[in-house]
Amino acid sequence: MIGALVTLLSATALSRAMQRVCERCWDLPKSGVRLAAWRWLAWLAAFLAFLVFQSPVREGFGAGAWLGLPLYLVLATVLWWWTQHLLLGNRVRWYPLLPGALLCGVAALGLGLAAKVYLPGR
Repeated sequence: MIGALVTLLSATALSRAMQRVCERCWDLPKSGVRLAAWRWLAWLAAFLAFLVFQSPVREGFGAGAWLGLPLYLVLATVLWWWTQHLLLGNRVRWYPLLPGALLCGVAALGLGLAAKVYLPGR
């Protein structure tokens, strides 16, 4: 039982840290653990799904980079837009969260492109 609890706390550490950063950025009070715990798990599941599907999306599902890169940008932007909305507990409307999500999407795309140049291939 203790091992499962430690595993759960470790797995949600990133989402909890991101929630604290988002709350500080928007100058919001901390959410209660009971209200936020399910959000940490939901974000973790969505982020893991994103990681699993990012390679086929970047390749445009076989169509090439001309489709994959814009599709990846849209998907990454939507992911970070939803991330902020989820972790802030719907305390900030969707529209003000869009610029930050777009910046995160562009940064994720740029990091992926830079990784192809600087990291060793398969």
